[in-house]
Amino acid sequence: MASVSADFDSTITAPTAPTRTGHTFTGWFTDAATTLLWDFDTALIAGDLTLYAGWTLTPITITISWANGDAPETLTLPYGSLLPRPADPVKAGHTFTGWFSTTLVGTLPTGAPASVRIGAGTLPTPWDFDTPLTGDIALYAGWSTNSYTVSFDPRGGSPVASAVAEFGRPIAAPNAPTRDGHSFAGWFTQGSAGTAWNFATGLSRDVTLYARWKTVEPAPAPTPTPTPPAPTPLPPTPAPPVPPRPETPAAPETSALPATGVNGVLPALGALALLLAGVGAVAARRSRRG
Repeated sequence: MASVSADFDSTITAPTAPTRTGHTFTGWFTDAATTLLWDFDTALIAGDLTLYAGWTLTPITITISWANGDAPETLTLPYGSLLPRPADPVKAGHTFTGWFSTTLVGTLPTGAPASVRIGAGTLPTPWDFDTPLTGDIALYAGWSTNSYTVSFDPRGGSPVASAVAEFGRPIAAPNAPTRDGHSFAGWFTQGSAGTAWNFATGLSRDVTLYARWKTVEPAPAPTPTPTPPAPTPLPPTPAPPVPPRPETPAAPETSALPATGVNGVLPALGALALLLAGVGAVAARRSRRG
């Protein structure tokens, strides 16, 4: 800083304030310990004078975001100080991955994860707690989302592969297993008790689900259809009685077969005539006797 000249019993004009990295100028003092402040408006020059610049360390503001739902915390430390490491926070379904920093631009995003850009496009970087503070910073917790496994115990059924999902996310219901003689009744939190698992539920821990089965009763054997009895044969219908035929008088025996044609008819007529004559003669005799 340049020297100035002044008349006895006069005042001097204050020079332009000096600057110093990490410090704030507090004024000009008449002692090296910077306890006696020179007042440029009222103090008068009485002889040669040396003034000493006064300095204080620039305060550094640190904003800590836990990124777990808790309100951010703010503290102030002197320039060049080392930031004490905060206790590791806790967040359900997540694993703490460390402390990250970025230049504070505007308002610190509440709960900003370590995997996103924050501020004015600044990538988050791990904070080195051996680094002296030289400016305002935003410090926030980094988290990784936990993944959880759902195992399926088919309890005698066909095997079912396990499933994995991140915290808070549900899993899709697997294809139902099969088991001979049983029907599948769902997945439960316990083998023979518990409750049915709701597949819309987000995971918060590793889970084992147990198949529930219902015994299927075998279908009864079909009742055989009875064979109808054979029809009883009907008794034979008797033939209608044949009325007796009137007996025809036997023709007198001849030694030869009757002739056929006209020659055979004439002898027969002659024999008939003789028979009728004989019958008439007999009738006449009976009449005379009576």
